[in-house]
Amino acid sequence: AYADMQLIGALGQIRPVVELKDDARIEFPHMLPEWFELDKKRVQHSIWKLERSPSLILFSLVFVGAFIFAFLKWGIPGAANYVAMQLPADTISKLGDQAQEQVFDLTEPSTLPLARQKQIIQSYQDVVANGQPAKVLFRAGGAIGTNALAIPNNTIILTDELVNLAKDDHEIIGVLAHEQGHLVERHSLKQALSSLGF
Repeated sequence: AYADMQLIGALGQIRPVVELKDDARIEFPHMLPEWFELDKKRVQHSIWKLERSPSLILFSLVFVGAFIFAFLKWGIPGAANYVAMQLPADTISKLGDQAQEQVFDLTEPSTLPLARQKQIIQSYQDVVANGQPAKVLFRAGGAIGTNALAIPNNTIILTDELVNLAKDDHEIIGVLAHEQGHLVERHSLKQALSSLGF
């Protein structure tokens, strides 16, 4: 009975095989004979035809390649964006605290005078913060050198090297405004989620 048969279609040099109950099988030296009514096994017949069609194989390769490209280009970033905007504040804060610890491990305590730190923070609050200031911390660059980082727990870290490199406070405020934008848009969180997705 056809219901007892499992057709394994031909692929490449492999010829078709019909598996029966009790480990019995029929192996065909050539294509399936006329008496084997493939219409009774439509699914297997369709798969068999697809496997033997060079144009469909090529189309499948192109389709899978395009799908993977689209998934990496738009799918993962889109999902990361959605998840980042939906995460609760306490989760974001915990993730940020962990990231801050890692940054502290890579850097050293700041040697910038406290008066200078307060001056920069005051300028930032007056010009950039717009009533929602981030916590601004100063660290000696260490492994990260001249840099500024926006941490998801609403923290901006400035290195002493960056402050010393700036020609005036306007440049520092520009950097802080840039980092403030990262915090508002949750860029670092999105980037981390994208990395996990990849």
